[in-house]
Amino acid sequence: MQPTIMPPGKQRASPSEDEPPAKYFRPESAPTATAGAKAAANGVEPIPRAATPRPPKANNGLVVVHWNIAGLSSLLKSPTRKALFERLLASESPDIIALSEHKLSLPKAAHTAQELMGLAKAYTSHWAICTAKQGYSGMGVLVKKELKVVGVWMDQICMLKEGRTITVELEDIYVVATYVPNSGADLKRIDLRIGTWDPELRAYITRLQRMKPVCLVGDMNVAHLDIDIWNVGAKHISKSAGTTPRERESFGRTLREVGLVDAFRELHSNVTGCFTFWSTRSGNQHLNRGLRLDYSLVSRSLVDDSLPLRLHCCDLLRDYAPSGDHCPTIVGLKRV
Repeated sequence: MQPTIMPPGKQRASPSEDEPPAKYFRPESAPTATAGAKAAANGVEPIPRAATPRPPKANNGLVVVHWNIAGLSSLLKSPTRKALFERLLASESPDIIALSEHKLSLPKAAHTAQELMGLAKAYTSHWAICTAKQGYSGMGVLVKKELKVVGVWMDQICMLKEGRTITVELEDIYVVATYVPNSGADLKRIDLRIGTWDPELRAYITRLQRMKPVCLVGDMNVAHLDIDIWNVGAKHISKSAGTTPRERESFGRTLREVGLVDAFRELHSNVTGCFTFWSTRSGNQHLNRGLRLDYSLVSRSLVDDSLPLRLHCCDLLRDYAPSGDHCPTIVGLKRV
């Protein structure tokens, strides 16, 4: 089956940056001479990661994975990352997997997407493509063929033409995958993010929740709580994209006003050392010096036992990102 590839503003109904350049993966043959690697080699201990045990996968449930892959082409060219992606599909067997920051452009999207689908033959794919700038942003969603999909919509939030959201409607829930704009160097986009994106996101999720509960996953480019920042006391934190007081407060406002729950913190409230992003320029993955920028948010009704579909588990899958950058997140729901 051919993948669905849509530029922003297009939508399809089914019949049934962003980060700074430092985040990009280095070639696998490059030497690891970062400050973090040197510190680890000299005996500096990494920040301990608290245990976050997961129950067995629920029968007849729904499992959603999100992963900022920092370029689909680079993932497919890397034997290591490609193998990790295949292991993720085999081990976790997600019903839906969202891939943010794929960086595909329209001329090359179909070929690259087809190559990926050779690794994910049990899935159909949908791709939102950035047309404002080539090789930038983008969101892809793979959906198991056996799942009954009501509809799929692209870029319903803040029409930036950057391919930042895909909504998949199932019979009893909306799954929204998003790649929130980074406020950028010198916080050049912070007003767009706080003043336009966040309010439009709140309004959109609120509309969806009037019909069905929502599971919102993605790279949200904000570290909400102090324990989501490895060096929260550092002077630059309040001035850095993703950790400014304005961004953190706006994220909290979204949770409060829309009635969304941070699934990871709901189940693992005070655990520390649990991050989803590590700077590869600094080699911070060697010392577990990270930020939690990637989230699984669910409607409050999915945690208060008022619906037959309920939150079951949520975790951060560090093992799939040994070289740093972003790791996948996973959220599981169960039907009771």
